[in-house]
Amino acid sequence: MSGTLRKSLTSEDWTTVDLRELQELRERTEKIQAASRVSRVKYLISLVVLIVLVSSGLVAFIFYQQVISSKGEPSKAGSPPKQVPMDVAHTDTATLTSKKDLQHQPLLEGSSTSRKSPSLEALVDSSNSVAKTDTSLFVTSKRTTPTTMKAERFEALTYMQNSIDLNVNPCEDFYQFACGKWNTSYHLPNSSLEVNMFSLIETKTFNEIKALLEAPAKDEEQPSLRNTRKYFTSCMNEGLIDQMGYDTLKEILLQEFEGWPLTYSMWDESKFDLEATVKNLNSYNVSTLFYFTADSDLMNNSYRTLQIGRGDFETIDLIGVTQKDLIFKNYGTLITEVARLLGPYTYNVSVLMEDVKAMVQLEIDLASLKEGSEGYTTLKSLVDTSHVFDWMKYVTIVMSASEVAVNDVNENEKILLKDVIYLPGMVGVISKTTNRTLANYLVWKFILTCIKAMTLPRRFFDLYEEYLSPIMKIGTTDRSRLCTSTTSNIYMYAVAQMFVSEHFDGESNKKARDLIKEIQKSTDWALEMNEWMDRKTKIFAKEKLKLMDLEIGYPEELENDEYLNHLYINYAPQNELYIWNYMKVMKEITSAKLRMVRESLDLKSWTMSPVTSAVAHILNRNQVIIPAGVLRYPLFHKNYPKSVNYGAIGVLMTREILHGFDSIGAKFNQNGHLQDWWSENTRRNFTQKIQCLTDQLNKYFNKEINARVNQKLNKVENSADNGAIKIAYKAYRSSIEAEGKEEPILPSQNLTHNRMFFLSFAQTFCSEISVDYLKYLKTFNRHRQDIIRVNAAIQNSPEFADVYSCPLGSPMNPKNKCFLW
Repeated sequence: MSGTLRKSLTSEDWTTVDLRELQELRERTEKIQAASRVSRVKYLISLVVLIVLVSSGLVAFIFYQQVISSKGEPSKAGSPPKQVPMDVAHTDTATLTSKKDLQHQPLLEGSSTSRKSPSLEALVDSSNSVAKTDTSLFVTSKRTTPTTMKAERFEALTYMQNSIDLNVNPCEDFYQFACGKWNTSYHLPNSSLEVNMFSLIETKTFNEIKALLEAPAKDEEQPSLRNTRKYFTSCMNEGLIDQMGYDTLKEILLQEFEGWPLTYSMWDESKFDLEATVKNLNSYNVSTLFYFTADSDLMNNSYRTLQIGRGDFETIDLIGVTQKDLIFKNYGTLITEVARLLGPYTYNVSVLMEDVKAMVQLEIDLASLKEGSEGYTTLKSLVDTSHVFDWMKYVTIVMSASEVAVNDVNENEKILLKDVIYLPGMVGVISKTTNRTLANYLVWKFILTCIKAMTLPRRFFDLYEEYLSPIMKIGTTDRSRLCTSTTSNIYMYAVAQMFVSEHFDGESNKKARDLIKEIQKSTDWALEMNEWMDRKTKIFAKEKLKLMDLEIGYPEELENDEYLNHLYINYAPQNELYIWNYMKVMKEITSAKLRMVRESLDLKSWTMSPVTSAVAHILNRNQVIIPAGVLRYPLFHKNYPKSVNYGAIGVLMTREILHGFDSIGAKFNQNGHLQDWWSENTRRNFTQKIQCLTDQLNKYFNKEINARVNQKLNKVENSADNGAIKIAYKAYRSSIEAEGKEEPILPSQNLTHNRMFFLSFAQTFCSEISVDYLKYLKTFNRHRQDIIRVNAAIQNSPEFADVYSCPLGSPMNPKNKCFLW
C-alpha cells in the first residue's frame, strides 16, 4: 500500500491514485491560478476597449455582468489574491514569548506571560487499518477556484496544505498527519532553538514594529511616540556604546557601589553597606538576594501591598543547581573574562579565582533554597527574625527616596512574602558570607543585567553568548531584535499605538469579540453540563464566567494621545549613550510601582503588551487578555472561514477561559480575590477526573529522550486542553446553526469545515526544534509538549472521531476516554 494513496468519493466508491498524481495536481492548481490571472487581465482589457467603442452604457454593463458570471467575482481592485510571505522565526529569551512554552500559562498580577494547510482526509480501511489519504483537496472544484475565493481564505488553505503528511493516518497519529510536512515549509533558522506558529507571528510583528521604530518622526508627532523612537535610536547606536561603554561602566560602578572589588583594588570593605547596595540595585530593577516591589494584594486586588520575593537566579535555574561542574566552568569563566575586560586586575590569579568561586557558590546556595508558599507578615516581624539584614533600614531608605517619596511606612506595615520559606533561608546564607563576596556578587548582578540588556560594548555580550548559550539554550540574538523588544516592553502603549494604527483594524477586533462571546456562551453550557461540580459550585462558576473581563485587541487608552503623553512623561531619553537612558527608565519603572502603593488599582488596565504573540488569564483580576498581536495570520483573520478561526484562536481563547475553573482558578473568586470556592465534593471529583488524564498521559513514550512522559507538572494545561476543543467546537457549530447555513464550499470535493476545525487546532502546535535543543531536553529529562498535547486532546474527543470516521479502538479513538468537560 505504500506506493498508492486511496481516496473516497463516497463510503462505497474506492479508487486508487498514484502518489505522483499529488505533485501533478499541485502543479495543475498553480497553472490554473496563473492562467486565471492572465485571463482576468484579458477580460479587463476587453472591457476597457468595449467601453470606448460602445456609446451605450447599458451594453457595457451587460457585458460586464457576463464577465462576472463566467469567471466568478473579481477580487478587490481586480487583483489576484495576495500571496503573503512566510516569515521564518528567530526565537530568543529577549522576545515577548517564551521559547519553552509558547502556550501562555495562567498569570498572576505582575507576571510577564502562544499553520494551517488545506486538509487531505486520510481515511482508514477498517479491515486492515492501513492509512489511505484523500487527495481531493488538491482537486479544484468547478464551482470555486483559488482566484474567486477571498485572498485570506486561500491563504489559510495554502498554509494548512503545506503542513499535512499524506502518508499518515489521522486516526493513528493526528499530530503527525496535521504537522508532518510543516518543517518542509518553515525551516528552523540557524540561530533559533524552535520555530512554531507563535514564533512566526512574533517574527512578522517584530519586523513591522522595527520598521515603525526606524521610521523618521512625523510632523508634530506626539511626545510619547517621539521619545519612544529616541530611546530605540540610542539602543541601536552600537558605535557610541563601543566607544564609551567601558569607561562609563567603571564610572557607574564607582558612583553607585563604591566599585567592584574584583577589579577595583581601592575597594574599602569598611564602607560596604549591604542594605544601601541592595537598595541601589533594586532601584534599577536588578533582583539580587530578593526583589522588592508593590503589587496587587491577593486578598483584595483593588489595593496594592509591599511584596518581597525570591531573587533572580536565572543562570543557575536554567543550568540546574546539580550541574555544578558546568556552572563553575562556564558561568565562572564568564565572570572571570568580564573582570579581565574591566581590568587591570591588580591581584594575583589565585585571588581572582577564589573570589569568583565564592561568588558562584553564593548564587548556587541561594538558588538551592527550598521554595514555599505565599504569606503575610509585618515589617516588625521581619526585623525580629533577622540580625544580619536590617529590614527596617532597607524599607525606609527605599520608600523615602526622592523618586518614591512614601514616608508613612512603619513597623506595622503589611508585607506579602511571595515565598515564606526562602527569606529565612536567604538570611542564613548571607550570615555565612563575607562582605567582600557579597559586594562582588551584588555588583556582578548589576553588570550581568547590563550585559543582557546590551548596554555595554559588544564584546561583553559576545562573552555572555559564548559561555552561557551552549548550556542554557538561550539562542543568539542581535541588537535590532533586543532593542525592538526592549523598547516595546518599556514604551508598551506607545509602541502598541503605532502598531494598531498601521496593522490592526476595527473589523478584526469586532470579529474576535463576537467569537469570544460565542465561546463564553458555550463555556456556560459546559459548566452547566459537567458532572464533577455540585450545584452550588456550578452556580458560583457560572457567575464567575459572567463577570469575567474578556479583553480583546487593545485597551481604549491607546486612542488617547494625552493619556500616553502623561504616562511616559518621565521616560524621555536624556542622553545619546544608551546605558544612561536604560538606567533612567528602569529606575522610573521601579519607583512608579512603589510610589503607587497607597493608590487603588485599575482592574481593567492591561498587564501585557497589546502587540505580544501570547494570551493570558490574569487570575487575580478574573481577566482574559487576547491581544492584537496574536489576532494575526496564520492564527486568525477576519476573512478566514469560521472553522479555521474557531479551531485556532477559538480553542486558544477557550483554554484561557477554562483556567478560571481549574484547580488554580478555584483559588480566586469572581472578583479576583483569593477565595477557595470549590466544595470538598467538587475537589474530590476533579482529582479523580485529572487522575484519569494523568494516567493516560503517562503512557506516552517520548522517543526523542527515550523516556516515559511525566505529566504531573502539566495537569493545569492538560485539563484545559481536554475541554477547550469540545467547547470551541460547540461554539463553532452553534454559530453556523444560528446563521442557518453551512460555510461556503471549499476548493475540494471532500474537505469539510468540520474537519478543518480540528486541523486548525492541531496546526497551532506544529513546530520544529533544533538538534541541540533536543539534546538539552534529553539531558534534563524534559519533553516536547506539542505532539503530546495535540494527540492527548484529540483522543478524548468523540466529535473528532465522528468527523474523521476513526474506528473505535484506533489510537485517536480509544475505547476508554477521559472527560473533564
